[in-house]
Amino acid sequence: MTRPEFDDEIDRLSYDLSQTNRRLADLTETVETLADRVADLEEVVDPNPGVAGYDDLTRDQKVFRVRKALVTKAAKNGGAASMDYEAVRSTFDYHPSVGHAYDLMAYAGQADGFSYTERDAGKRLTVETGAVNDETLIHAVNKALAESPA
Repeated sequence: MTRPEFDDEIDRLSYDLSQTNRRLADLTETVETLADRVADLEEVVDPNPGVAGYDDLTRDQKVFRVRKALVTKAAKNGGAASMDYEAVRSTFDYHPSVGHAYDLMAYAGQADGFSYTERDAGKRLTVETGAVNDETLIHAVNKALAESPA
């Protein structure tokens, strides 16, 4: 499409701005579509525990599930939440040992928005959802929340 001729600079700038806004809207829609596709693919990479056994999961898949469970909890709790080792173990139907649950918490705590702390009250994995930068995780949680019954 060719750009029309304009009588003054304001009309030309207005036209350019409207074209830029249209392209931005198209790109935003494309990004949202791609984010949904990535979340769908993540479900394949991060299989449903009922389909794949716990022993078939990689450490990264287990860590992703721990983060997803914690962000889901935080989304229902004002944006912040925490887990102890028992909550991590319950995420996997108590398959991981206590020591492995702590290992998963430590790995999960290394991502932006997550923190693994050892205090007198015990070891905890916490999240502040506003600081989470993992778009795949955010979309997976949003999709799970949208699909869960109210």
